[in-house]
Amino acid sequence: MVFTSVTKLLDERNLKYIAIANSAAYDPEEVKKIALDGLNDSIGRELIEAVPIRVNDSLAIAIAPATEKISLVSLQEQLGTGKVNFLGKAEIHELFPQYEQGTIPPLGELHHLPAYCSVSIYDNNREITFYAGSYKYRIRMTFENYKAVANLDESIRFTTSARYRASVLTRVPFDVKDRMKTIDNCILGVSLGNSSFFPSKLVASTDWVNNNFKNCKVMIGDSLYRITLQITHGYKDETKARQKALFLGQKFINDQRVLFERHAKTCDFEFVLASEIQRQDDYKVYHQQIVELFETNDSFNNSVMSFAHTFVGRNIDESDETREKKYMLSASYLLEELAVFSCLIQDGFPIFVYPGSIDVVIEIADGKHPGVPKTLQELMYISLFLKRRK
Repeated sequence: MVFTSVTKLLDERNLKYIAIANSAAYDPEEVKKIALDGLNDSIGRELIEAVPIRVNDSLAIAIAPATEKISLVSLQEQLGTGKVNFLGKAEIHELFPQYEQGTIPPLGELHHLPAYCSVSIYDNNREITFYAGSYKYRIRMTFENYKAVANLDESIRFTTSARYRASVLTRVPFDVKDRMKTIDNCILGVSLGNSSFFPSKLVASTDWVNNNFKNCKVMIGDSLYRITLQITHGYKDETKARQKALFLGQKFINDQRVLFERHAKTCDFEFVLASEIQRQDDYKVYHQQIVELFETNDSFNNSVMSFAHTFVGRNIDESDETREKKYMLSASYLLEELAVFSCLIQDGFPIFVYPGSIDVVIEIADGKHPGVPKTLQELMYISLFLKRRK
């Protein structure tokens, strides 16, 4: 058993580690889905992977964060040879048949192969996680302990890049690009549980913001997420849903902080919580105005309810008898979020950046709902498209 061979090696070296196993109740496909889709917590920023390479016809492994893409050019430069290539899937399977695809343990000693590490991993105090031959098993340990069995050539440190690239999908109003020349501040909205904010994609969004702004308020929709939990996770008690949502909001900050700190010298990323903003008097005023508009203006009501129907329809079965209630819950999420935006705009952050498209927000930025609070009328919206690098 591969997992046993990994733990045996670590135990023989008397190294401290934590072994993590998914429940046997999960079938293999469920386990793989959790692994591939679940880079949404601390595992995401800690997970490293081994990529088999061939250097001058000899095998080796390159180690890098799973959220990043290895630069072949950098590897070639560091190794001093142009004869460095990645192995194809068929060759990897032939050479490492005992491992599930993407789960080769990054332990050079285990494979009797030299290993090379990316610059971004080198930190003795860093916690790392890696799969132990299967998506079912993971090992967590410090990088310092990991080096004892990695068989690393520490003179070789190659660079990596984000697995995804962010580009602008929509800018509203039309002159946002020109106005950005004189505006240094933006809001990056974070929707908890949304795959666009898993580390591999979050890296792309933060890189884009860093390249275009000097200051960014990262708005974590913690208290708003209570509504999502009620709609999609069956929470009937709003208090419990709120407690869970606030916990997940803080967990996101703790787990993903390092992704934002990479840009500390060039962009000031500041975390702000929706739950804190919602305690402000100004928020209550804005929220009341927006709710009143929703109740009295057909155009605005239709736009909000269209958003609600789309979200609910995408997340629950048609047979759900609580659909109508969930439509209204989804609408209330958006109304609260718009009031939060109003407070942030008031603080001097008029540009909202988000990896996705929200029609109601586009319409507000385009001046199609003049009844919204005057502060919200100043909103500018940039929708990002995240594309996986080849």
